[in-house]
Amino acid sequence: MRRMTTTAFRITVLCGVLAMASAGCGGTSDTATPPPTGSGPQSQAAQQVSEGAKQVAEGARQMARGVQQMAQAAAKPVEFETLKALLPEVDGWKRTDMTGEMISIPVPYSNATARYTRGDSEVDLEITDTALSQVLLGPATIFMSSGFSEKSDDGYKKALTVNGAPGYEDWNQPAQTADLTVIIANRFVVKGRGRHVANADPVRTVVQAVGFQKLAKLK
Repeated sequence: MRRMTTTAFRITVLCGVLAMASAGCGGTSDTATPPPTGSGPQSQAAQQVSEGAKQVAEGARQMARGVQQMAQAAAKPVEFETLKALLPEVDGWKRTDMTGEMISIPVPYSNATARYTRGDSEVDLEITDTALSQVLLGPATIFMSSGFSEKSDDGYKKALTVNGAPGYEDWNQPAQTADLTVIIANRFVVKGRGRHVANADPVRTVVQAVGFQKLAKLK
Protein backbone atom coordinates (compact mmCIF):
# COMPACT_ATOMS: atom_id res chain seq x y z
CA MET A 1 0.00 0.00 0.00
CA ARG A 2 2.88 2.40 0.72
CA ARG A 3 4.07 2.37 -2.87
CA MET A 4 0.70 2.40 -4.63
CA THR A 5 1.35 5.88 -6.02
CA THR A 6 4.58 4.83 -7.74
CA THR A 7 3.02 1.60 -9.04
CA ALA A 8 0.09 3.50 -10.54
CA PHE A 9 2.51 5.91 -12.18
CA ARG A 10 4.44 3.08 -13.78
CA ILE A 11 1.18 1.70 -15.19
CA THR A 12 0.45 5.16 -16.62
CA VAL A 13 3.89 5.21 -18.24
CA LEU A 14 3.36 1.87 -19.92
CA CYS A 15 -0.15 2.80 -21.08
CA GLY A 16 1.19 6.06 -22.51
CA VAL A 17 3.95 4.27 -24.41
CA LEU A 18 1.51 1.78 -25.88
CA ALA A 19 -0.94 4.53 -26.84
CA MET A 20 1.75 6.58 -28.59
CA ALA A 21 3.22 3.60 -30.41
CA SER A 22 0.08 1.60 -31.22
CA ALA A 23 -0.62 3.62 -34.37
CA GLY A 24 2.19 1.75 -36.02
CA CYS A 25 0.58 -1.62 -35.40
CA GLY A 26 -1.91 -1.04 -38.17
CA GLY A 27 0.77 -0.32 -40.77
CA THR A 28 1.77 -2.65 -43.53
CA SER A 29 5.16 -3.87 -44.59
CA ASP A 30 6.85 -2.42 -47.65
CA THR A 31 7.72 -5.95 -48.75
CA ALA A 32 5.60 -7.01 -51.67
CA THR A 33 3.37 -10.01 -51.11
CA PRO A 34 3.86 -12.77 -53.68
CA PRO A 35 0.74 -13.89 -55.49
CA PRO A 36 -0.94 -17.00 -54.14
CA THR A 37 0.28 -20.22 -55.72
CA GLY A 38 -3.02 -22.00 -55.25
CA SER A 39 -6.67 -21.20 -55.35
CA GLY A 40 -9.72 -21.72 -53.24
CA PRO A 41 -10.59 -20.92 -49.62
CA GLN A 42 -7.54 -22.64 -48.13
CA SER A 43 -5.14 -20.64 -50.32
CA GLN A 44 -6.91 -17.38 -49.49
CA ALA A 45 -6.87 -18.18 -45.77
CA ALA A 46 -3.15 -18.94 -45.89
CA GLN A 47 -2.51 -15.65 -47.69
CA GLN A 48 -4.50 -13.73 -45.08
CA VAL A 49 -2.55 -15.40 -42.26
CA SER A 50 0.71 -14.48 -43.98
CA GLU A 51 -0.39 -10.87 -44.45
CA GLY A 52 -1.49 -10.67 -40.82
CA ALA A 53 1.83 -12.00 -39.58
CA LYS A 54 3.71 -9.43 -41.64
CA GLN A 55 1.55 -6.60 -40.29
CA VAL A 56 2.11 -7.72 -36.70
CA ALA A 57 5.88 -7.94 -37.24
CA GLU A 58 6.02 -4.52 -38.89
CA GLY A 59 3.87 -3.04 -36.12
CA ALA A 60 6.24 -4.43 -33.50
CA ARG A 61 9.23 -2.92 -35.31
CA GLN A 62 7.52 0.47 -35.55
CA MET A 63 6.62 0.34 -31.87
CA ALA A 64 10.22 -0.37 -30.91
CA ARG A 65 11.47 2.48 -33.11
CA GLY A 66 8.85 4.84 -31.70
CA VAL A 67 9.73 4.10 -28.08
CA GLN A 68 13.43 4.54 -28.85
CA GLN A 69 12.83 7.87 -30.59
CA MET A 70 10.66 9.16 -27.74
CA ALA A 71 13.28 8.20 -25.19
CA GLN A 72 16.02 9.93 -27.19
CA ALA A 73 13.92 13.08 -27.70
CA ALA A 74 13.23 13.54 -23.99
CA ALA A 75 15.51 15.55 -21.74
CA LYS A 76 17.53 13.86 -19.03
CA PRO A 77 15.61 13.66 -15.74
CA VAL A 78 17.07 15.37 -12.71
CA GLU A 79 18.37 13.13 -9.95
CA PHE A 80 15.67 11.84 -7.62
CA GLU A 81 17.69 13.08 -4.64
CA THR A 82 17.11 16.62 -5.93
CA LEU A 83 13.37 16.02 -6.04
CA LYS A 84 13.40 14.50 -2.55
CA ALA A 85 14.96 17.72 -1.25
CA LEU A 86 11.83 19.56 -2.44
CA LEU A 87 9.42 17.39 -0.46
CA PRO A 88 8.35 20.01 2.08
CA GLU A 89 7.78 20.02 5.79
CA VAL A 90 4.15 21.04 6.36
CA ASP A 91 2.94 22.61 9.59
CA GLY A 92 0.61 20.30 11.49
CA TRP A 93 1.53 17.27 9.39
CA LYS A 94 4.05 14.48 10.01
CA ARG A 95 6.20 13.60 7.00
CA THR A 96 7.19 9.93 6.60
CA ASP A 97 8.10 7.30 4.00
CA MET A 98 10.30 9.52 1.83
CA THR A 99 11.53 7.60 -1.21
CA GLY A 100 12.84 8.30 -4.70
CA GLU A 101 13.73 6.52 -7.92
CA MET A 102 14.93 7.08 -11.48
CA ILE A 103 13.87 4.99 -14.48
CA SER A 104 15.70 4.97 -17.84
CA ILE A 105 13.39 2.79 -19.99
CA PRO A 106 10.93 2.64 -21.63
CA VAL A 107 10.61 6.38 -20.92
CA PRO A 108 13.12 8.19 -18.66
CA TYR A 109 11.73 9.86 -15.55
CA SER A 110 12.53 10.40 -11.90
CA ASN A 111 10.29 10.95 -8.91
CA ALA A 112 10.18 11.38 -5.17
CA THR A 113 7.34 10.58 -2.78
CA ALA A 114 6.41 11.18 0.83
CA ARG A 115 3.44 10.53 3.08
CA TYR A 116 1.94 13.18 5.36
CA THR A 117 -0.29 12.20 8.29
CA ARG A 118 -2.43 14.16 10.72
CA GLY A 119 -4.72 12.08 12.88
CA ASP A 120 -6.60 9.72 10.58
CA SER A 121 -5.95 11.86 7.50
CA GLU A 122 -3.21 10.95 5.03
CA VAL A 123 -1.82 12.72 1.98
CA ASP A 124 0.61 11.04 -0.41
CA LEU A 125 2.73 13.56 -2.30
CA GLU A 126 4.65 12.75 -5.47
CA ILE A 127 6.97 14.98 -7.50
CA THR A 128 7.85 13.63 -10.95
CA ASP A 129 10.27 14.91 -13.57
CA THR A 130 8.79 13.77 -16.88
CA ALA A 131 11.89 15.01 -18.74
CA LEU A 132 9.53 16.73 -21.21
CA SER A 133 8.08 13.40 -22.34
CA GLN A 134 4.60 13.71 -23.85
CA VAL A 135 4.03 10.07 -22.97
CA LEU A 136 4.01 11.10 -19.32
CA LEU A 137 2.57 14.59 -19.63
CA GLY A 138 -0.31 13.62 -21.92
CA PRO A 139 -2.40 11.63 -19.39
CA ALA A 140 -1.87 14.32 -16.76
CA THR A 141 -3.20 17.14 -18.97
CA ILE A 142 -6.38 15.50 -20.30
CA PHE A 143 -8.72 17.29 -17.86
CA MET A 144 -6.74 20.50 -17.43
CA SER A 145 -8.43 22.39 -20.25
CA SER A 146 -9.67 25.79 -19.17
CA GLY A 147 -13.18 25.75 -17.79
CA PHE A 148 -13.55 21.98 -17.35
CA SER A 149 -15.92 21.16 -14.50
CA GLU A 150 -18.04 18.21 -13.45
CA LYS A 151 -20.19 18.08 -10.32
CA SER A 152 -22.47 15.46 -8.76
CA ASP A 153 -23.87 14.35 -5.40
CA ASP A 154 -20.67 12.38 -4.84
CA GLY A 155 -18.30 15.32 -5.37
CA TYR A 156 -16.65 17.15 -8.24
CA LYS A 157 -13.84 17.21 -10.79
CA LYS A 158 -12.50 20.48 -12.13
CA ALA A 159 -9.60 22.26 -13.76
CA LEU A 160 -8.02 25.02 -11.68
CA THR A 161 -4.89 27.10 -11.21
CA VAL A 162 -2.56 26.48 -8.27
CA ASN A 163 0.10 29.11 -7.62
CA GLY A 164 -0.13 30.12 -11.27
CA ALA A 165 0.23 26.55 -12.59
CA PRO A 166 -2.46 24.49 -14.35
CA GLY A 167 -4.04 21.78 -12.24
CA TYR A 168 -6.85 19.27 -11.90
CA GLU A 169 -8.74 18.45 -8.71
CA ASP A 170 -11.00 15.48 -7.92
CA TRP A 171 -13.04 15.27 -4.71
CA ASN A 172 -15.02 12.13 -3.78
CA GLN A 173 -17.25 12.79 -0.80
CA PRO A 174 -18.48 9.24 -0.03
CA ALA A 175 -14.94 7.85 -0.16
CA GLN A 176 -13.44 10.92 1.55
CA THR A 177 -10.61 11.05 -0.98
CA ALA A 178 -9.18 13.99 -2.89
CA ASP A 179 -6.64 14.20 -5.71
CA LEU A 180 -4.80 17.26 -6.96
CA THR A 181 -2.40 17.23 -9.92
CA VAL A 182 -0.37 20.28 -10.98
CA ILE A 183 2.05 20.65 -13.89
CA ILE A 184 5.06 22.94 -13.40
CA ALA A 185 7.00 24.45 -16.34
CA ASN A 186 5.41 21.94 -18.74
CA ARG A 187 7.70 19.30 -17.25
CA PHE A 188 7.24 18.52 -13.57
CA VAL A 189 4.12 16.86 -12.20
CA VAL A 190 3.19 17.40 -8.57
CA LYS A 191 0.43 15.14 -7.36
CA GLY A 192 -1.25 14.83 -3.98
CA ARG A 193 -3.75 12.17 -2.96
CA GLY A 194 -5.64 12.48 0.28
CA ARG A 195 -7.52 9.81 2.22
CA HIS A 196 -9.87 10.23 5.17
CA VAL A 197 -10.13 13.95 4.47
CA ALA A 198 -13.24 16.10 4.95
CA ASN A 199 -12.55 18.07 1.76
CA ALA A 200 -9.77 18.84 -0.70
CA ASP A 201 -8.18 21.57 1.43
CA PRO A 202 -5.60 19.32 3.16
CA VAL A 203 -4.33 18.07 -0.21
CA ARG A 204 -4.07 21.62 -1.52
CA THR A 205 -2.12 22.63 1.58
CA VAL A 206 0.46 19.88 1.06
CA VAL A 207 0.78 20.41 -2.70
CA GLN A 208 1.10 24.19 -2.38
CA ALA A 209 3.90 23.73 0.15
CA VAL A 210 6.14 22.47 -2.67
CA GLY A 211 8.50 25.14 -3.97
CA PHE A 212 7.07 25.54 -7.47
CA GLN A 213 9.58 28.22 -8.46
CA LYS A 214 12.56 26.13 -7.35
CA LEU A 215 11.13 23.13 -9.19
CA ALA A 216 10.64 25.11 -12.40
CA LYS A 217 14.34 26.12 -12.43
CA LEU A 218 15.62 22.56 -12.33
CA LYS A 219 17.22 21.16 -15.49
